Amino acid sequence: MRAAARAHRRPAGQRCARRSFDPEVFLVLPATAIETRYGLLDIPPNQDDIIARFLIRTGEWSWDEVCFVAGLLDDGARVLDGGAFLGTFSLGLGLRRSLGALCCVEANPQILPLLEANLRRNATVEARIVAGMLAGQGGAARPGHVLPGNLGSVSFLEDGEGALVEAAGGAVTLAALREQFGSFDLIKLDVEGLEAEILRGDADALARGHSMLWLECNESPRSLDLVDLVLSWGLPVHYFAHPSHNPDNIKGEREPIFPWAYEAGLLVAPRRPPALTPELAAHGCILRDIRSREDLIQAMWLTPRWLPPELAHASAPELAAVAGRALLRQERERFLVPGLEPTVRVEDALAEANDALLARQGELDAERAARTAAEAALAEANDLLLACLNEATTERELRVAAEAARAEAQDEAAREHYLRAAAETRLADAMDLRLERIREVGVDSVQLEALRRDLMAIRSTIGWRLVSRVNAYVGKRPWLHAILRRMRSAMAVLLGRRASVP
Repeated sequence: MRAAARAHRRPAGQRCARRSFDPEVFLVLPATAIETRYGLLDIPPNQDDIIARFLIRTGEWSWDEVCFVAGLLDDGARVLDGGAFLGTFSLGLGLRRSLGALCCVEANPQILPLLEANLRRNATVEARIVAGMLAGQGGAARPGHVLPGNLGSVSFLEDGEGALVEAAGGAVTLAALREQFGSFDLIKLDVEGLEAEILRGDADALARGHSMLWLECNESPRSLDLVDLVLSWGLPVHYFAHPSHNPDNIKGEREPIFPWAYEAGLLVAPRRPPALTPELAAHGCILRDIRSREDLIQAMWLTPRWLPPELAHASAPELAAVAGRALLRQERERFLVPGLEPTVRVEDALAEANDALLARQGELDAERAARTAAEAALAEANDLLLACLNEATTERELRVAAEAARAEAQDEAAREHYLRAAAETRLADAMDLRLERIREVGVDSVQLEALRRDLMAIRSTIGWRLVSRVNAYVGKRPWLHAILRRMRSAMAVLLGRRASVP
């Protein structure tokens, strides 16, 4: 609907009250009843309302949409109409299929009485109306916004524009509706950008593909988020667009209100592959398979959204001519006008210069980005080098410490060897003294010979020879001799064998 009005949409549904709609609760505005394809309908008193204008002039709204979706349903289908507005979608399905159940959700309190009257008067199956705002899991009702003169533009997005309007009832989820009314074969959502939020709140159930989804798809980044969501479920997705003006409308109106203005939607998990009927193809409807976000962008790019009234009935060559001149930045008012053609060429030259400037700016940005990346890589390499130097310094310090420890250990071993040799020397001296005493007391020759052999064994040791050399060396240095004497006395005390020297 926004494509047709370039700014207007239908109301957003959100979580509903726990009871069905009670018309006595809401203020019933004066309504205009008109004959339409669906029967006698109550429409808003303000005839500037977009859908009201279509109903008055053509007697219908989005009939091609109804025909396309109904062709994918079986008789007995259970339908949930989220964002029902005046009920034209639900009533249209009822004309094309024998529905098994119908539940309509609407959040605009000014529209609810009109919806109730239209369904009560024309529905082919008992319809349940839920007053409330459809929302995701844990969502809460919040004020909406409506553009002046267009009740179908109510949006409950937080960044909506227009006058404030309170949502009827509370917030309701798809899961709550399914629990209350049972499962649905078709879930239609026309809720002004809230589709992804609502679906995400019931993703576990919807991802199974048991319900076919028909979702409004406007030219908005939110539509890209929406297609990412449904594609993530692994379900088939199709794009269908149709002109807002049906040339075969029930009132035979030939002049479109908005020339070449198309409405579009996403079809998810259909029971059978969709196809355009000859009638829909003749009306210029568009059907595309969507397998990626880029597919949707391309489909929307190639969907007409608006042309001025003078091109409403233009032929394909005429449209191609206008499109080509628009791409060349040519204007009808300047075309072949004397004196203006050079201006056009100057403007083209300026445009080309601007394009070249933008291209150069892009190159500069790329060079700047490359330089930034190189500086980052250099900084990383410098950090790595510093880390390696720190590791090398630490390794060098450890090596020096190890060498110092080894030298200390060698000094300790030499000191221990010296002390052992000194002890052996003291032992030999003690044995000499003992031998002398034995001689003095007349010890027999056998004992004397044994002592002599022991003495020779001691003198043959490395320690004895080392001490002898040390003694010879020390004997020439009195000061060193005095130090060693003190050390020998200390060692004798430690060994408990200190001998008294006469």
